[in-house]
Amino acid sequence: MKFGRYLETKQFIQAIVDTRSLHHRTSENVLEYLERERIVVPRLRLRYPNAIERRWLDHERYGWLPRGRREPDGPRWDAACALEEARQNVPHRRQWNDPLDLSHPLDQPEPRWRPFIQHPSRRRFVPWQEFRVLAAEQDGEPRYKTDTVVTYYSTWQVLLFLECHQMGVRYVGNTQDRSWQDPIPDHWHRYEDGEAVRALREFAKFQQQLDAVVWFAEEKAINDNYVLRNAGSKRRLIEEDESDEMERRTIEVRARCRSRFRVSYPQMIELIKFLCRRWDHWNRIGCKNHAKAYKGFMGQAIWLARYLRDVPVEQLFADVGRVAGHFKSTRRVIYRDWATEWREDAERILMGFSRPGAILTADFEEDEINAFLDLVEERDLLDFYWRWKSLNERAFSGDLNHMAGLRSDLQGMALSVEHLVDVMLEGIVKHPKRQLYDKFKQLWPRDTDVGKLLKSQEYDGRARAERMIDLAWHEEKQDGELAERMAGDLAICHAIRGSAHYSLSENNQLLVEKMSIILLRGVMEAFRRSASLK
Repeated sequence: MKFGRYLETKQFIQAIVDTRSLHHRTSENVLEYLERERIVVPRLRLRYPNAIERRWLDHERYGWLPRGRREPDGPRWDAACALEEARQNVPHRRQWNDPLDLSHPLDQPEPRWRPFIQHPSRRRFVPWQEFRVLAAEQDGEPRYKTDTVVTYYSTWQVLLFLECHQMGVRYVGNTQDRSWQDPIPDHWHRYEDGEAVRALREFAKFQQQLDAVVWFAEEKAINDNYVLRNAGSKRRLIEEDESDEMERRTIEVRARCRSRFRVSYPQMIELIKFLCRRWDHWNRIGCKNHAKAYKGFMGQAIWLARYLRDVPVEQLFADVGRVAGHFKSTRRVIYRDWATEWREDAERILMGFSRPGAILTADFEEDEINAFLDLVEERDLLDFYWRWKSLNERAFSGDLNHMAGLRSDLQGMALSVEHLVDVMLEGIVKHPKRQLYDKFKQLWPRDTDVGKLLKSQEYDGRARAERMIDLAWHEEKQDGELAERMAGDLAICHAIRGSAHYSLSENNQLLVEKMSIILLRGVMEAFRRSASLK
């Protein structure tokens, strides 16, 4: 969503189209109707006297016979020309000149420009056709100048439009073989939805804060682009001095926003709660693009709120709380934290080893599971979560080619297990071995029951067998002693890791999923062992 407080009519229509929320492109006629009904009223309109419009037309159309008075040279003509020049050139000027020193001309208009600036919300409605000006004639026919006004909307009004474009009364009935000119039968079901009306009232309540969000987002983007104006079109990392300058400018923009709109942190929290409720409404009824538009606007509102009070994002979300009717915080619903979600998922699966009926069993305690997951995050080994997330999502994707993805995710998961074992060996051995199976032997030396089994030809052969992961053999070991089960897990973990050197041929999805469970149990057993040695 592009943020702008001065979107001309065509730009506003395009912004609506970009949400991909409508079945058809809206038109200026619809916007005129909404203004007449005082539903979506333009924020600003520039309208010049007819004499000025006629004189401009003389510069545009030659051969037409002029009709009506033309504006003579003088202060009013100079003011109109200056305003047009300023508003049309402001994007270029603010791109190459410091935008903190050069504000938008309509933010602080010169006194001589004020007669041309109208606020539609404070004036009676004028049909748009009446804006045209009779300026000339050609072959005896009158000629009108139609582009005589510049109408401005704000980005937040896109959300308002999405709320109201379907408002009204609906009838449900059989329209087959009926003419639309016939009256509506009495037996048709009449349906009135008051949701849009309630939303419109809320928008009217939060206009000041909505204007502040749009102003802040647009000014921040302009200042960021100014800092990076010489960066060129190639992708690169932002330099530290550029990042510091962008932060300095954002703080200045925040101060000006606070002064201009008199908004406070508590007011922004209330606005965010309102946006959360509207997101939840559209998301709940399946209008994902409506919800996406609200989410994009909410992101900028959160930025402004954080800068107003300089609070951590977690504190801000705590202040917003639960407002969307979900069991977890609204932030967790709208802005999903996949690392947190998949940590919870991994914790649930690891705890599941101790439940009756589990595919594989173990007695992992909640404290040691959390300690293991803390290690994953402290050492920035989140690829462990990512591979597990990808494998689980792909397993239920319905993609006809999902098996190739599952096998790739399994091999990637085995690689992340090896990285975790490397971390576990720190402080235990000075020089970790190069292969995963040998690293397991360093955790379980030959004087341990598991170590003796790992050294045996049977387990070593299963671990290093090429192009074969013997799950039937692993299943037999589940009825044996604890050491046999653990050594069997470690052997299969290495067999999966070694399969990265060749193509894994398993086409049974359930067996691939079982291999992932073996990897989870194996790495958790390695963590428990490493913790006991430190």
